Amino acid sequence: MVRKIFTIQQLLLLRLQVYILSLISDYSKARGVQKKDQPDWTGL
Repeated sequence: MVRKIFTIQQLLLLRLQVYILSLISDYSKARGVQKKDQPDWTGL
C-alpha cells in the first residue's frame, strides 16, 4: 500500500517536472521568436 502511494507520488512529480520543462521551453521559444517576429501562441 505504502509502496503504491510512493510510486504514484513519484509519477506525479515526474509529470510536473515534464510540464514545467515544456512550459519553460515554450516560453524561451516565444521570447526568441519575439525578438524578430511575433510569437506564435497557437501552440498554447
